[in-house]
Amino acid sequence: VDIAAQVGRGHQTGRGWVGGLGEAIASELQLEGKLLTEPVMSLAADCPTSTALERLIVDGLLKHFKDPVLLILDEYDSIQQLDYCDDILFALRHIQALQARLRSLEKLSVCLVGLQPVTRFGTPGAANTSPIATPIAMRDFDPQTETLDTLMRGFSANQRPGRSVLTRVLELSGGQPFVTMELLRGVQTYGCRSQKAVNAMAQDLVADSGLGNDLQLFEAIERAFI
Repeated sequence: VDIAAQVGRGHQTGRGWVGGLGEAIASELQLEGKLLTEPVMSLAADCPTSTALERLIVDGLLKHFKDPVLLILDEYDSIQQLDYCDDILFALRHIQALQARLRSLEKLSVCLVGLQPVTRFGTPGAANTSPIATPIAMRDFDPQTETLDTLMRGFSANQRPGRSVLTRVLELSGGQPFVTMELLRGVQTYGCRSQKAVNAMAQDLVADSGLGNDLQLFEAIERAFI
């Protein structure tokens, strides 16, 4: 779920934000929205955000979706602009505590994806600033031989590009992980076997509207052509 785009900042309360999260999750899982949002929106508007999130997870998501769930909250950085940011952080900690007690939550995993550690968003000195997740830092790819060999192994033997193709990919992406992976996906889809082909493929990924208007992470590619 893209927190910034799919949940947004228009909700007035933590309960409303959790309701918006429920709608986004339902959309991703192709479930009827009210199955996830009704347990939340039936609560009082001023109920604790932790209670709302518990209802969403226990009485909504896990009740109607029986398979193991990996809930990825992308762009979670946007919550730091909300007046109830601390409440959301406490709610996440509450779910973590419930997982230690409720077997029904064993099939739930939560991954927070953002540019900053989530614990930087809470009020300094508050309990919600202590670690609530295992941090995994994504580092840029470097154009070393070992890196190129590793990237090449991601392709099947009959679709494996040459080193010059992968070197050009890293030049265009600047090594940024997301952009690199999207370009590598393009190399496979377009069947790129030369640097010229990589250039043409990359141009197709850049919007005609100009620098930064399509996707901020593609600015490195755009600067190479605009």
